[in-house]
Amino acid sequence: MKKTLTFLITFLLFLSACEAGKKNLKPASGRQSLDGSWDLKSAEASEWMSATVPGSVHTDLMENGVIPDPYFSCNEDSVQWISGKVWEYRKIFNSDKLTQKYDHITLFFEGIDTHAEIFLNGTFLSAGTASGRCDNMFRKWEFDVTEMLREDENDLLIRFFPPVAYNDAEAAKLDYKLPDERVFSRKAPYQFGWDWGPRLITCGLWKPAYLQGWNRFQIKHLQIVQHQLTDNFAEIEAVLEVYAAEESCVALELFLEGEKQAETLNISLEKGTNFIRENLRINAPERWNPAGLGAQKLYRLIAKLSDKEYVASIEERFGLRTVALIRERDEIGESFEFHVNGKPVFMKGANYIPQDNFPHRVTRDHYEKLLASAKDANMNMLRVWGGGIYEDNMFYEICDSLGILVWQDFIFACALYPDDDVFLSTVEQEAVEQIKRLRNHPSIALWCGNNEVKNGWEDWGWQKDYTPEQRTDIWNANQTIFEKMFPELVEELAPGVAYHVTSPLWGWGHPECATEGNSHYWGVWWGEEPFSVWEEKTGRFMAEFGFQSLPNYSTIETFTTLEERYLVSPAMQMHQKHARGYHLIDSYMREDFPVPKQFFDYVYVSHLTQAYGVGQALEIHRRRKPYCMGTLYWQINDCWPVASWSSIDSDYQPKALYFAAKKAFAPVIATTFSDEDEIALYMVSDLSCDISGKAVVEWMDFYGNILKKKEMELQISENNSAKFLTFPKEQFAGKERNSLLLIRFDDNAGHQTEKIHYFASPKDLQLPDYQLQFEVDTIGDGFQLTFSSSVLIKNLYIFGEGIKNSQFSDNYFDVAPNIPKTAVFRSENQIDIEQIKNTLKTISLKDVE
Repeated sequence: MKKTLTFLITFLLFLSACEAGKKNLKPASGRQSLDGSWDLKSAEASEWMSATVPGSVHTDLMENGVIPDPYFSCNEDSVQWISGKVWEYRKIFNSDKLTQKYDHITLFFEGIDTHAEIFLNGTFLSAGTASGRCDNMFRKWEFDVTEMLREDENDLLIRFFPPVAYNDAEAAKLDYKLPDERVFSRKAPYQFGWDWGPRLITCGLWKPAYLQGWNRFQIKHLQIVQHQLTDNFAEIEAVLEVYAAEESCVALELFLEGEKQAETLNISLEKGTNFIRENLRINAPERWNPAGLGAQKLYRLIAKLSDKEYVASIEERFGLRTVALIRERDEIGESFEFHVNGKPVFMKGANYIPQDNFPHRVTRDHYEKLLASAKDANMNMLRVWGGGIYEDNMFYEICDSLGILVWQDFIFACALYPDDDVFLSTVEQEAVEQIKRLRNHPSIALWCGNNEVKNGWEDWGWQKDYTPEQRTDIWNANQTIFEKMFPELVEELAPGVAYHVTSPLWGWGHPECATEGNSHYWGVWWGEEPFSVWEEKTGRFMAEFGFQSLPNYSTIETFTTLEERYLVSPAMQMHQKHARGYHLIDSYMREDFPVPKQFFDYVYVSHLTQAYGVGQALEIHRRRKPYCMGTLYWQINDCWPVASWSSIDSDYQPKALYFAAKKAFAPVIATTFSDEDEIALYMVSDLSCDISGKAVVEWMDFYGNILKKKEMELQISENNSAKFLTFPKEQFAGKERNSLLLIRFDDNAGHQTEKIHYFASPKDLQLPDYQLQFEVDTIGDGFQLTFSSSVLIKNLYIFGEGIKNSQFSDNYFDVAPNIPKTAVFRSENQIDIEQIKNTLKTISLKDVE
């Protein structure tokens, strides 16, 4: 009887302790930001100057007038001394609001770039590494400072050490030389310089810093695991990672879309890390879909933990969808395609690099502007390239909302890596943190181990520098990371998300690059092969390919003086990082376009050359589905003003390639294929339903005379590419230079497409003199511009003082004879029709000098 009574009393006390819903519960944690104003100096200096966190030493020195803007003219060279110095950041702060309320206080750094010692009130804070220093830009760093904080004034000092010196010291420990010594630092590789980026090796607190006070327990993570998804229901599991300072009892409440789920659960916490799992069922689930295939439903789940005194909560947004990478052997080789919600989806998009060499300067507005441009260009995937950074949460949140899938590389690129225990330990922690941070985003479609490591090992001559024994050791070391550590961590921490070991599977010199897995095809550009090779060298999934052009002229004006605006000026050479860049642009331009003498015209024709070459590739890749099931060109954006492969420059201004991609990525397109004997016309659809409509094909000369016309009703199957018409080439003999095929399709339900096929290279066309008619009408929050001509106008480019490409829905387009062409113009500034008429200017291929 006594035992029963004792048990009953204990049980009742347990229920009482775990009782939820108490009024006036206090927050279990609180935060004090350490962002904002700091002090900065070099280690040998005596005087402090002002600094800002988040930030970097380069931008702080700019703000203090110590250095000029490294992006302007040739200033990059003049600031190289910065990376060789030791720099110190200091913050004096008061923490009494936290120390008086919380029993435990943690000092958090979301991002430290990169090698740093931290001192609080003169006491060295060991980072837990062999040296005690922080050593990884891609990790969070946290320190228990409960016993170190003073109630009044605290002195926080961070000393940053040069990465190059660190790399040299680590490299000297090996009995062989790795191809690139930047690999020893877990720091953004592109900041050491790339063939489109400057060498600006910065340091600093590039992400927020703060103090976190807490009592009894903290919620570290909330993971949503999707176990089953049908049209009728979804089964998910909420997994909370909770850290407790002591054994205690708490109550758990879950709220899905604002509604409480099931009953309050009583949970016993053990001291240390606890995992709490609870299954939830969602009836009539709404799926998250890629852009162009449906809505992007995001659910909101809130988990709340409380005891009799304190409460803590965490919120996550997630989407219900399935994404699978399908790699199957077939009679050709091996497929590489993504199935989303059970259906194969052709991936259309580009490779993404950091938007600034100083990434702390990238704001939500920047992310929204660039990603909205991707969505407007009909993209459904971006590849976050492995030589940059893991992007800010904002990037992935916006991709979630827009339906843009993310191919996420781990940040390893174009190099071989060490395998000592110190390096492997920090890499493992980095991977754990990044997978946990990103795993709930429905946009994450793939984790990829690295960029071009296998490609470099097999094809770039690295192996000749090593003995057979060293080759075995080096390759095994890299396999430890990419073949063992990363796939195991992805499987454990983000079950259901695919992992791919390396991109590409085969280098572009191997025949397998066109038949197996994903491909980076650089025969065009690096190999100086003609654009026509795209047809032969289409792979199963084209993950990289591209061609350079100059930045927009308006962007060139931001980093040059008037006297520097010519192709071989020192400033323009500084802003071309590829050794053969201008040579290759010029060489390919001469093949297909007239080469202008005027610099403005040259910039314009460089854009046309890029769009002409890469635009062909995009259409070929789409036409060849399902053999090819994805095309991601290199690259969508820049990190500074530079001649590069980008379709949108560093000022967020589209080039001709952007508008060509927008057309090539439309849900339904008409495209052509030409061989020695015939010209074939295709319709390509990415829609998830069949459509029917009318196709009109007109052969006309450049003066609008119709030489032949054919109209036909078409049935277009869902998610398909099919030939619908062919013409013998001999039919067009003698008129290749002054006639065109105009193909138009309309299904009367909003799917319209137009394609102009030319029989000769642009430079060989006999373009007529023209008189452009131009009208402006208001439409919604913008203006509709209508251009017309009685003769062909090739590549009409609209520009003007104070007007940017990003304000146009279309540009660099052809105006067919007697067929008006419209574009929408939107301005952030007040402007009227007369101002537009007086401001806009145009140039076409016929006008270049």
